[in-house]
Amino acid sequence: MFAQCPLLRIFNSPPQKHKSRIICCSHKQHLMLLFGDNARVTRTMRPSGQSRILFLLACLRLEVNTVYFGSCSSPLGLESGGVPDKDISASSAYDAASVGPQHGRLRHDKNGGAWCPRHMVTRDAVEFLEVNLGAVHAVTGTQTQGRFGNGQGQEYAEEFLIDYWRPGLVKWRRWRGRDGKQILPGNTNTYLVEEQKLDPVLLASKVRFVPYSVHVRTVCMRVEILGCPWKGGLISYSMPQGLVRGDVDLRDVLYDGREEGGRLVGGLGQLVDGHKGSDNFHVEVYGPGKGVGWVGWRNDTPALAGQPVDIVFEFDRVRNFSAISLHTNNLSSKEVQVFSQAKVYFSVNSGRQFSGEPVQFSYMPDLVMEHARNVTVKLHHRIGRYLKLQLYFASRWLLLSEVSFDSVVVHGNVTEEEVDNSLLPGLHQPDDAGTVAYQPKEDTPQRDEFHHTTPTRDQQRKTVVKNRKQKSGSTHSGLPGHFGPEKSVTINMKELQMRVNVNAKGGHHVYGQVSMEEPPLAEKAGAGAGGGGMYHEPFSNMYS
Repeated sequence: MFAQCPLLRIFNSPPQKHKSRIICCSHKQHLMLLFGDNARVTRTMRPSGQSRILFLLACLRLEVNTVYFGSCSSPLGLESGGVPDKDISASSAYDAASVGPQHGRLRHDKNGGAWCPRHMVTRDAVEFLEVNLGAVHAVTGTQTQGRFGNGQGQEYAEEFLIDYWRPGLVKWRRWRGRDGKQILPGNTNTYLVEEQKLDPVLLASKVRFVPYSVHVRTVCMRVEILGCPWKGGLISYSMPQGLVRGDVDLRDVLYDGREEGGRLVGGLGQLVDGHKGSDNFHVEVYGPGKGVGWVGWRNDTPALAGQPVDIVFEFDRVRNFSAISLHTNNLSSKEVQVFSQAKVYFSVNSGRQFSGEPVQFSYMPDLVMEHARNVTVKLHHRIGRYLKLQLYFASRWLLLSEVSFDSVVVHGNVTEEEVDNSLLPGLHQPDDAGTVAYQPKEDTPQRDEFHHTTPTRDQQRKTVVKNRKQKSGSTHSGLPGHFGPEKSVTINMKELQMRVNVNAKGGHHVYGQVSMEEPPLAEKAGAGAGGGGMYHEPFSNMYS
């Protein structure tokens, strides 16, 4: 079948009631949907004309709402040695020289052949093997082995937990899956490698493997971490917690920070988990429960009455921002619409004080097409480490699924006075960068978004002219529409030409979640952790 069938799309479907692969396939005049890991054909069609186009669009639509982590699953350096011994530590070790943390590398069989904690493992889960990745990475999975020890080993971890930390977190967090489970399956023998996928993906610079056992037992582990470097720079976002709408949970249930007075603070959650919510938020897509994938607010709640939704993003360093992309819901028949207006403020030194004029953006309401969509707001190379986004309600409900940024690091020391919410030397900004009107192009859809009904060209032209007159009193402008690939506009001003280039890029970010108190790291390799039963006496040739 595959030898004769050029594949148009192969991707993992959102985990609904089944967890199989869906393949959209074209062979001769037939179009097929294939389900299952072995690509068993369950539906074959021979549409023509408009039906064929709709079929292909359906395949593409499924893919857009699916996030790929296949390119972010590389080993991060334990097996290869890319992670040095000094960056691998543990709560304890039975013998630092033979089974210390430096021996907990996947597929290594030197000395004792694994990391073995000093004490037996129980459900208290206090022993851990810690890996310092240096910088923040997107961690998409793990691999584990037991202690082979040249055929003499008998120890392995049947189950384990994952704890993680990154800059901005005040304490270690414990990962949990979308189903709420924290315990990951480990090994059933000492030699086979077992791989565990992490969904949601977590963002971390330090990762701990915490062996777990219902019954008291001795364990040893060899591990690897799968993922990729994460260069987005986002440390945290703070915002009002979402609401529950009937049987639909629109809260940010994956947020790994803390909640203070109804506001989420100091963490990351669903807005950067890499999964876009479906058009109909009443449908279960990424896990049990309706609304999963969306965070929603209502305009008549006491905290938001007459006020916009206020989201503050903190980044690791001062950055030059080109654009922000927001995946929003527009199910207008259910009182949900894209925001009517957005304002974006910038600050270098503080996430509480934002000075200067914001970038402003208006969105023309769409009451015809109800599909979810990406809305991109040009930020015109504004500078900041903190970014405050204000979204104004267009209907009773406002729903967000994903937020991503197009930015680069600004090198050197930058002060608020130097920036003054304008430009650093060497950066160019169009004169009318403060206000941007919604001007979609019929032949240039937004990134990762399919076509939707837009205002007529006459309506768009009137809106743009009105905004420009209000700002400058002139119908001349040096900035084209804010969407689409690189474009240029030429303006003759006393026989002088000026070209302004506008670029739009985007990215996805991912992360992961739950709170726990930080286990003390008072004792490193070779030191006892205290408490619990003693490790079983090894065989005489165990570490020879």
